[in-house]
Amino acid sequence: MNFFKCVTCFFRSLDLAPGQEEVVMTEADVRISNVSLGEKLVDQDGRTVVKISYSKPADESDEEEDEESPISSFILCSLTAGKV
Repeated sequence: MNFFKCVTCFFRSLDLAPGQEEVVMTEADVRISNVSLGEKLVDQDGRTVVKISYSKPADESDEEEDEESPISSFILCSLTAGKV
């Protein structure tokens, strides 16, 4: 008997410059497993904030189809060099 399930893996790495945004369109949940600063820092005393903004898909039962889904956002993390 085969007890292994077929699993689809998706690996993506993303480098963002300060102020750069990245739009990701997904059909499923997103899992972020790691966030880090780059090797070279412009300001050793600075702080980097990663902010996630998202909109929930429109409910098919909504009567107003022209209305866009509201955008929610949260701070995923704040990173400072030399601190754990």
